[in-house]
Amino acid sequence: MLKAWLDRLRPASLKLRLVVLFAGLMSAALFIYSAYTAHRQSALVTDNLVTATQSLATYVADIAAPGVAANDVSTLSAQLNSLQVFAGIRAVRITDRQGSTLAAVARNAQDALHPLSPAEATQAVAAPPAQQSVAHTENGLSVWAPVGQI
Repeated sequence: MLKAWLDRLRPASLKLRLVVLFAGLMSAALFIYSAYTAHRQSALVTDNLVTATQSLATYVADIAAPGVAANDVSTLSAQLNSLQVFAGIRAVRITDRQGSTLAAVARNAQDALHPLSPAEATQAVAAPPAQQSVAHTENGLSVWAPVGQI
Protein backbone atom coordinates (compact mmCIF):
# COMPACT_ATOMS: atom_id res chain seq x y z
CA MET A 1 0.00 0.00 0.00
CA LEU A 2 2.83 2.39 0.83
CA LYS A 3 4.51 1.54 -2.46
CA ALA A 4 1.34 2.33 -4.37
CA TRP A 5 1.01 5.65 -2.56
CA LEU A 6 4.65 6.57 -3.33
CA ASP A 7 4.20 5.57 -6.98
CA ARG A 8 1.28 7.98 -7.26
CA LEU A 9 3.42 10.84 -5.88
CA ARG A 10 6.28 10.16 -8.28
CA PRO A 11 6.11 12.35 -11.38
CA ALA A 12 5.11 10.31 -14.41
CA SER A 13 6.96 12.14 -17.14
CA LEU A 14 10.62 13.03 -17.49
CA LYS A 15 9.69 16.66 -18.08
CA LEU A 16 7.86 16.88 -14.76
CA ARG A 17 10.77 15.17 -12.98
CA LEU A 18 13.20 17.74 -14.40
CA VAL A 19 10.91 20.61 -13.36
CA VAL A 20 10.72 19.26 -9.79
CA LEU A 21 14.51 18.78 -9.70
CA PHE A 22 15.14 22.30 -11.06
CA ALA A 23 12.67 23.84 -8.57
CA GLY A 24 14.32 21.99 -5.69
CA LEU A 25 17.81 23.09 -6.70
CA MET A 26 16.69 26.70 -7.17
CA SER A 27 15.03 26.66 -3.73
CA ALA A 28 18.22 25.32 -2.15
CA ALA A 29 20.35 27.94 -3.94
CA LEU A 30 18.00 30.72 -2.84
CA PHE A 31 18.13 29.52 0.77
CA ILE A 32 21.95 29.35 0.76
CA TYR A 33 22.23 32.80 -0.83
CA SER A 34 19.78 34.27 1.71
CA ALA A 35 21.75 32.80 4.61
CA TYR A 36 25.02 34.12 3.18
CA THR A 37 23.54 37.60 2.62
CA ALA A 38 22.16 37.74 6.16
CA HIS A 39 25.55 36.75 7.58
CA ARG A 40 27.41 39.26 5.40
CA GLN A 41 25.01 42.10 6.22
CA SER A 42 25.29 41.47 9.95
CA ALA A 43 29.08 41.59 9.69
CA LEU A 44 28.87 44.84 7.70
CA VAL A 45 26.54 46.42 10.27
CA THR A 46 28.85 45.34 13.10
CA ASP A 47 31.87 46.85 11.34
CA ASN A 48 30.01 50.12 10.76
CA LEU A 49 28.90 50.24 14.40
CA VAL A 50 32.44 49.63 15.65
CA THR A 51 33.82 52.34 13.33
CA ALA A 52 31.20 54.87 14.46
CA THR A 53 31.81 54.02 18.12
CA GLN A 54 35.57 54.41 17.70
CA SER A 55 35.04 57.79 16.04
CA LEU A 56 32.84 58.92 18.91
CA ALA A 57 35.41 57.73 21.46
CA THR A 58 38.13 59.66 19.63
CA TYR A 59 35.90 62.76 19.62
CA VAL A 60 35.28 62.46 23.37
CA ALA A 61 39.01 62.00 23.98
CA ASP A 62 39.82 65.08 21.89
CA ILE A 63 37.34 67.35 23.68
CA ALA A 64 38.39 66.00 27.10
CA ALA A 65 42.14 66.48 26.62
CA PRO A 66 42.31 70.06 28.02
CA GLY A 67 40.18 69.11 31.05
CA VAL A 68 42.29 66.04 31.75
CA ALA A 69 45.51 68.05 31.44
CA ALA A 70 44.18 70.64 33.89
CA ASN A 71 42.59 67.95 36.12
CA ASP A 72 39.35 69.98 35.93
CA VAL A 73 36.60 67.55 36.91
CA SER A 74 33.76 70.09 36.55
CA THR A 75 34.73 70.85 32.93
CA LEU A 76 34.97 67.13 32.17
CA SER A 77 31.53 66.51 33.69
CA ALA A 78 30.01 69.36 31.67
CA GLN A 79 31.57 67.99 28.48
CA LEU A 80 30.24 64.52 29.20
CA ASN A 81 26.76 65.90 29.90
CA SER A 82 26.84 67.55 26.46
CA LEU A 83 26.82 64.03 24.96
CA GLN A 84 23.09 63.77 25.79
CA VAL A 85 22.27 64.14 22.06
CA PHE A 86 23.92 60.78 21.31
CA ALA A 87 21.07 58.45 22.28
CA GLY A 88 23.13 55.29 21.77
CA ILE A 89 25.59 56.15 24.54
CA ARG A 90 24.88 54.22 27.72
CA ALA A 91 27.88 55.40 29.72
CA VAL A 92 31.11 57.37 29.29
CA ARG A 93 34.00 57.32 31.71
CA ILE A 94 37.23 59.32 31.64
CA THR A 95 40.07 57.79 33.62
CA ASP A 96 43.68 58.62 34.29
CA ARG A 97 46.52 56.30 33.32
CA GLN A 98 46.18 54.34 36.56
CA GLY A 99 42.50 53.64 35.87
CA SER A 100 41.05 56.03 38.47
CA THR A 101 37.84 57.68 37.30
CA LEU A 102 38.06 61.45 36.74
CA ALA A 103 34.52 61.93 35.40
CA ALA A 104 31.72 59.59 34.35
CA VAL A 105 28.12 59.73 33.15
CA ALA A 106 25.53 57.01 32.58
CA ARG A 107 21.91 56.73 31.45
CA ASN A 108 19.29 56.61 34.19
CA ALA A 109 15.76 55.17 34.13
CA GLN A 110 14.47 58.31 32.36
CA ASP A 111 17.07 57.76 29.60
CA ALA A 112 18.99 60.91 30.54
CA LEU A 113 22.73 61.11 31.15
CA HIS A 114 23.55 61.86 34.77
CA PRO A 115 26.96 62.21 36.45
CA LEU A 116 28.34 59.28 38.39
CA SER A 117 30.47 59.51 41.47
CA PRO A 118 33.88 57.81 41.26
CA ALA A 119 32.53 55.04 43.52
CA GLU A 120 29.61 54.37 41.14
CA ALA A 121 31.80 54.36 38.03
CA THR A 122 33.02 50.79 38.12
CA GLN A 123 35.73 49.95 35.66
CA ALA A 124 35.31 47.26 33.00
CA VAL A 125 39.03 46.55 32.53
CA ALA A 126 41.96 46.67 34.91
CA ALA A 127 43.80 49.58 33.29
CA PRO A 128 43.15 51.65 30.20
CA PRO A 129 45.22 50.56 27.22
CA ALA A 130 47.68 52.96 25.62
CA GLN A 131 46.00 52.68 22.22
CA GLN A 132 42.40 52.68 21.10
CA SER A 133 40.70 49.32 21.56
CA VAL A 134 37.24 47.79 21.28
CA ALA A 135 35.73 45.07 23.46
CA HIS A 136 32.40 43.38 22.74
CA THR A 137 30.38 42.98 25.93
CA GLU A 138 26.99 41.41 26.59
CA ASN A 139 25.38 44.87 26.69
CA GLY A 140 27.17 46.51 23.75
CA LEU A 141 30.61 47.80 22.88
CA SER A 142 33.27 49.14 25.24
CA VAL A 143 35.73 51.44 23.49
CA TRP A 144 38.88 52.93 24.97
CA ALA A 145 40.62 55.91 23.40
CA PRO A 146 43.73 57.58 24.85
CA VAL A 147 43.40 61.26 25.79
CA GLY A 148 46.17 63.30 24.20
CA GLN A 149 49.79 62.74 25.12
CA ILE A 150 49.17 62.93 28.84
